[in-house]
Amino acid sequence: MRHQPFYFTLMVVGLWLAGALPSHASTIVPTPGYAPGIGYEWGVAMSGTDSAIYQGSVGAKSWNEPTNPPDAKGWTHTSDWTAIELTDAATLTVTLARQSGVPFTLPNGTVVIEGDLLTPALSLYAGWETTGPETHTFNPTGNISWASELTYLAHEANPLSLTSITRTFELAAGRYSLVYGGNPSDPTVTGFHGYQATLSTVPLPAAVWLFGSGVAGLAAWARRRTSTIA
Repeated sequence: MRHQPFYFTLMVVGLWLAGALPSHASTIVPTPGYAPGIGYEWGVAMSGTDSAIYQGSVGAKSWNEPTNPPDAKGWTHTSDWTAIELTDAATLTVTLARQSGVPFTLPNGTVVIEGDLLTPALSLYAGWETTGPETHTFNPTGNISWASELTYLAHEANPLSLTSITRTFELAAGRYSLVYGGNPSDPTVTGFHGYQATLSTVPLPAAVWLFGSGVAGLAAWARRRTSTIA
């Protein structure tokens, strides 16, 4: 019993040292592919205490098209998908902000500068979709019928129409898919609009991520069981 203060002090020092470690350099890869599954616009690998910043543009209603069916509100091809790989269990913080002045190439090759009317929204799924085939719409608030490799985890709809949103997730090491899009309060807003995504990770204590991975495993098992019964 008399050794407990020593071990407690050692644990605190260890946690402090872990938090004081320098940040790693994340790897950001534009258009990593993975067809015939989702045509990801970004691939991001993160490890330990890490960060990543990148910009792009998405359709004004790419996350929520009011005229689409309830389970297919998102436009797959006008939203932006990021394939994330976490080397370590971590708290992942995602900030998605409106960004003006982002170049965008039209199908005819013309380069235009995008607007700044984006109402940002995002969704997170466990896994990468590499088999597909990708279809024109997706479900931003639940599992996607055509994406068998993805399991829905969470979303941020931005109901207050903020120009910047932030969401934090506690995740086990592994692969995840983030999708960014627009959810405007004004349905007449159209066109493509710029965003900036800022991702940061902080390692999680083992007890926390083991619990989180157990929950994620149960969710994946439940989805497979539902698919089998159906």
